[in-house]
Amino acid sequence: MFKFVVVSDLHFVPDGMLSHSIDTVERFREAVIHINEFNRDAEFCIVAGDLADQGETAAYERLSLELEKLQIPFFLVVGNHDSHENFAGVFGDLTNSETGFMDRCIDVHGQRIIILDSVMVGEHAGWLGEAQLSWLKGRLDGAANMPVIVVLHHNITDLMVSNDEIRLRNNGPLLDVLSGHPDIRHVISGHVHLTSSGTCSGIPFTTISGCHYNIAPRRHDKEPRSPRFDGPGQYAVVWSGKDATVVLAEDFSHRQVHLPIELFR
Repeated sequence: MFKFVVVSDLHFVPDGMLSHSIDTVERFREAVIHINEFNRDAEFCIVAGDLADQGETAAYERLSLELEKLQIPFFLVVGNHDSHENFAGVFGDLTNSETGFMDRCIDVHGQRIIILDSVMVGEHAGWLGEAQLSWLKGRLDGAANMPVIVVLHHNITDLMVSNDEIRLRNNGPLLDVLSGHPDIRHVISGHVHLTSSGTCSGIPFTTISGCHYNIAPRRHDKEPRSPRFDGPGQYAVVWSGKDATVVLAEDFSHRQVHLPIELFR
């Protein structure tokens, strides 16, 4: 078995600012300290989107400094709150020349980890373009005898919560492509600020609540907006081997204060 870590929804802000009353930079520092102490043996960390709260260059500059403290290699992908342009101004252009997005393939210990950039510019919902789906199919065809784990920002199915409308909008074509591979172990996402697991068209998935606020798992037809809480701060620890893949939700912070709705207007 080998191990890697997935962190999501950092929502970094410029110096002196908070995001919905949360010091998101300090929250990520807690995550890094926790990873360095308990999961330093991980192969790498995938930081799966919403790196900045509003895509500000100053937020990415702060993130760059904090990532230097992480004691394992890391890979970055953007989310719906990010700006590709401002991100590239700090971290360089990490787009895939075949797709035009930040899609990446990592082979490790006989398994393939695929990172997909699911951002639809100007929208909070996600989307994967035809070039991305074609690239993904090629990466899956080239790994016919390998287990595959997919990581992207957007959740791939409805979770029966108030923000289902901003999930990956064209999940059907993605699931069609994934269903053509004999060993898709898991799809891991952030975005929804909620811990969940299940299957969609036979594909196992997990969402992690991430480093920002969390939402309660309430039906969207019961309440106009799910209650939101200051934590817990959480990342995923993924163990994967020949016969099994396990995704653990690791809480690095146990705060869970109910945040007033006024903070989100």
